[in-house]
Amino acid sequence: MVSSVAVDRAGLIYAFQRGAKADPVLVFDPSGTAYVGTVNDSVYRSTNGGDSWQRRNTGMNADTITGLAMLPGTQRVYAVSPGDADDGRNAGVYVSDNRGDQWTRVVDGLAPEAAQCVAVQASSGFTFVGTLGGGVFRR
Repeated sequence: MVSSVAVDRAGLIYAFQRGAKADPVLVFDPSGTAYVGTVNDSVYRSTNGGDSWQRRNTGMNADTITGLAMLPGTQRVYAVSPGDADDGRNAGVYVSDNRGDQWTRVVDGLAPEAAQCVAVQASSGFTFVGTLGGGVFRR
């Protein structure tokens, strides 16, 4: 089963197969920089087509990332976490305005442990967070 699909700026399609322990999520920004959310190891960024990866989690206490999204035309990256894999702590929505160098947890009336996936509407800048059993929330 495929757990994540992304398209880079050249139109190449990437698909991750669901694994026994991990369901990685992938997103590209307009410059071609790739971001991967992982289970138990937070967010990684590659600026060279995946030849090397750097962990980018300053300000992000969550270790499991189940959703990533970019606000088109900006350096803003969104990440959602249902919480740490071992105890559910640090759940919520995280935002970075500098391509993942620094993260801030944002919670606006959403039960943070419910966050599972995220999408950004380019025309409005609205952020939509999909949850477990709670529907979709707009921020």
